[in-house]
Amino acid sequence: MSARNRMIHRATIERNGNLAPNAYGQPDAPTWYPHIVGQACYYWEPSSQRGEQMNERNADIYSHRLLLPLGTDITEEDRINGILDRRGETVSDGVFDIKQLVRKPDHLVLALEAVQS
Repeated sequence: MSARNRMIHRATIERNGNLAPNAYGQPDAPTWYPHIVGQACYYWEPSSQRGEQMNERNADIYSHRLLLPLGTDITEEDRINGILDRRGETVSDGVFDIKQLVRKPDHLVLALEAVQS
């Protein structure tokens, strides 16, 4: 069974449209716009997440994951804003930053972090 068969959810992927620096040469406040609406995906929260400390290194464990089809136009600079099921019911209305994007043979795996309002 391919990963695409598990993608029973739909996500809105947003991209920052404000890439110009401010008067001081620093990045200006982001202006998010919908980049892809209704992107097929599979969202879940792993049940056993824990951070481990090994040899003075901390492992960052994020509690939200998202599978996307390989070839989806997404980067770690984008964000996820809302996830629906196939019927349009809300699975998660949260906004998530993409902390890690891992390419697998037939899909992408995203580690997400919830954005605090």
